[in-house]
Amino acid sequence: RPAGWTARKIPHTTAALMRATRCTVAFITLAALLSACTARLQPAGPAFIEPAITPDSFVQADGTKLPYRAWQPDGKPRAAIVALHGFNDYSRAFEKPGAYWATKGITTYAYDQRGFGDGPHRKIWAGHSAMVDDLAATVRLVRMQHPGVPVFVLGESMGGAIAMIGDADQRFRVDGMILVAPALRGRKYLGRIPSLMLDIVYRILPGW
Repeated sequence: RPAGWTARKIPHTTAALMRATRCTVAFITLAALLSACTARLQPAGPAFIEPAITPDSFVQADGTKLPYRAWQPDGKPRAAIVALHGFNDYSRAFEKPGAYWATKGITTYAYDQRGFGDGPHRKIWAGHSAMVDDLAATVRLVRMQHPGVPVFVLGESMGGAIAMIGDADQRFRVDGMILVAPALRGRKYLGRIPSLMLDIVYRILPGW
């Protein structure tokens, strides 16, 4: 202790003011960090080609190739399914049901959506608009591939949400929808604290 130093009790109001100042500084610092960590978004590019189907990919209008898996029955299928996987998943999620449906005369196409699996820009969100565009184009391609065959869209979790948005906006024509635990609860229904935590994690660790 330095010579001549005397301990003094800090008044309650002064201590409270210091705590408030520290909290304010911490809040401003956090806000600055969040503003510096811009959320990553990779929307679709401009359309310049006609969508097409290749032996391993659905090629979209902006040239993006979405790899797919297909399970085909012997002979002409009696129905076709376009299957959309959920968040943090990919097309292989439908391996067992796709193989089973093939034994029942149903062909299944499941593709890796943008940002997932072997799709482009992995771990970067493409936005539901681009993903609905992809689904609409894929449905049309499957109809062309199997003329006269009923086509259904199956969406699981996030895939179900994409399917419902596209159907509500009348972006494609199908003979039926199969929704498996569709994501119905949007961000605005989560509450302030969970929504804030999602925003912080997404901005700081976008690929987590």
